[in-house]
Amino acid sequence: MPLSKLIVLATGAALVSAISLPSFAQEEMKPMKQENAVYMSMVLVKYKGGMRRKAMEHIDKYFVPAGQKAGTPGPWVLHFDSGPWDAAYFWDHKGGYADLEWETSSDDVKWMKALADLNGGKEAAMKLMDDYYGMVAKSTKEIGHHHQTPDEMKK
Repeated sequence: MPLSKLIVLATGAALVSAISLPSFAQEEMKPMKQENAVYMSMVLVKYKGGMRRKAMEHIDKYFVPAGQKAGTPGPWVLHFDSGPWDAAYFWDHKGGYADLEWETSSDDVKWMKALADLNGGKEAAMKLMDDYYGMVAKSTKEIGHHHQTPDEMKK
């Protein structure tokens, strides 16, 4: 079928669909935020061969105490027993997508300062970061949301 006929058919189908929409769909659209949405980042990590346990120990020994000292929220962690990834780290974004506008957030600054304070200074903290990233084969970050139930909202 020639392209011009396909365009005519598609246009006709679109018009018929628009005319037959229920009346509620033809009401004026209004801005509307998602209700009860909790926005999150998820980082999936695959460690280099034989490095999973060492990486987890590194996190527990250095990164968790830095988060506690800084008073910054740490991630919720899922250790995989199957599949291509070793772990998933989930962070809440209490400010919604606006939290993602920051290249370096105030929590990042507090956390890095605490890591340096606990481990002998900025250079030592950067070495700890480099050591950790040296154990990572690959990672990827995804952004999404879930909806709180009314009971969860009361907490």
